[in-house]
Amino acid sequence: MPKLTPEMKELVDEQRISYVATCDRNGKANVSPKGSIYVVDDETLAFADLYSKKTRENLKVNPHVAIAVVDLKSLRGYQFKGKAELLEEGNLYDDVVCYLQTLPLKLPDPQYVVKIRVEEIYPLGLGK
Repeated sequence: MPKLTPEMKELVDEQRISYVATCDRNGKANVSPKGSIYVVDDETLAFADLYSKKTRENLKVNPHVAIAVVDLKSLRGYQFKGKAELLEEGNLYDDVVCYLQTLPLKLPDPQYVVKIRVEEIYPLGLGK
């Protein structure tokens, strides 16, 4: 299992918008911007499911997900791929709710928290 480096964690923490890609059971793709990507540990990311009906529907039938996080100033970033799990409660759900309260926008509690066990990491940027 690949590990998120301190540089990767810092990049995720600094970026306000990331992009999450999912597919339905027939392989039809969906990309959705997220402002709540959260580093859980060296192998796990999470985000809040606030207004993501299509993302949620896709993850219920196909747990594979890709997340692109890019710093537009430096044009560097990473793509994280893995399998997602939808959480309705528990410690991680509560942690993400607390994290949302630190963001500049007033957001509702999520329907779910999406927990991603990172299985692959690829660099993104010029010449990568």
